[in-house]
Amino acid sequence: QTMDTIPAQWKRLPFGRISGQLGRMAYGVVFNLDEKSGAFDYFCGVEVATISPAHKSLMSYRSTQQKYAIFCHRENVSRLRDTIHTIFSAWLPTSGQILAHPTGTSPNLVEYYGESFDPESGTGDMEVWIPIKA
Repeated sequence: QTMDTIPAQWKRLPFGRISGQLGRMAYGVVFNLDEKSGAFDYFCGVEVATISPAHKSLMSYRSTQQKYAIFCHRENVSRLRDTIHTIFSAWLPTSGQILAHPTGTSPNLVEYYGESFDPESGTGDMEVWIPIKA
C-alpha cells in the first residue's frame, strides 16, 4: 500500500525457516511502479532450491533474465530511499543508459540483501539493481 508498510512485510517473512532456502540472501522487488502516483507493488523474499508444496502459504516469483546497473548501498537501510532517489534523479539521466520498461512480471528495481546484511542493525551488504536495456 505504501512504503511505510514494507518493514511490516519483511517481519512477516519467515526468513531462515523457509524449506529449501538457499543462503542468507534476501530480495525486495518493486513491480508495477506508477511514475505519476508513485504507487507500486512490493515483494520480499528469498531464493529457494525448488518451489514445493511446503511453500503453499507463500507467493513465488521466478526472475526473468535481465541486464541491471548495480549500486552498492553502504548506509543504514533506513536511507535506502535516498539511494534509490539519487539513482533515478541524478545517475540515470546522465549515464547514457536507458531504463528497461518492465512488463507486469519483471521488476522496476530490486533490492539485494547479501549474506552479511544484519536486519537488526539495518546495516551490511545491500545493493540496488536497476533494469537497463541491453
